[in-house]
Amino acid sequence: MTGKTIKKFTLFAILLLFSAQALAIEASKVPKDRQSATGLYFTSLEASHYVARHAGSTLFLDIRDPVEIFTVGMPLAVDHNVTFKYVDPSKWDAKNETFGMRGNPDFVKGVDAQLKAKGLTRSSTIILICGSGKRAAKAATALKKAGFDKVYSVVDGYSAWQKDGLKWSRKLVKDKVMGQ
Repeated sequence: MTGKTIKKFTLFAILLLFSAQALAIEASKVPKDRQSATGLYFTSLEASHYVARHAGSTLFLDIRDPVEIFTVGMPLAVDHNVTFKYVDPSKWDAKNETFGMRGNPDFVKGVDAQLKAKGLTRSSTIILICGSGKRAAKAATALKKAGFDKVYSVVDGYSAWQKDGLKWSRKLVKDKVMGQ
């Protein structure tokens, strides 16, 4: 190798290192109510860029209730919807002045099924998105406890996905929202 080639290679390696680190938001910058046990986070923009480059080796899940997706749409890049918590109109959340939510007892099983359908494993990268980032953090923690390795939550949620002008649609894709 010539000196010029070595310099180019070194510069490329440094840029690659910095770009890899810049892909995920630092845990110290994540609000407490959006932190997970995994400590792995993306903003909506970062998640979009990551999925675009690693679609085949990443499982991107929308974990909102299907009613939320029906109402406001979902990112086009999402592989599937696996609900973490369902809206429960029989419960009232007085603090937040909204309906309560109930957990999905089949959440982990649903994630496993989607990994299998895509030919991935629990060691593969999984990205979770919800409305604001709070449920995604809780879901990431639940998956870590269940033995999943690399689970990222989108800290600013679907609301930022739309605001950032990323591709989304209100038109439902049956194969993405039906079944776990």
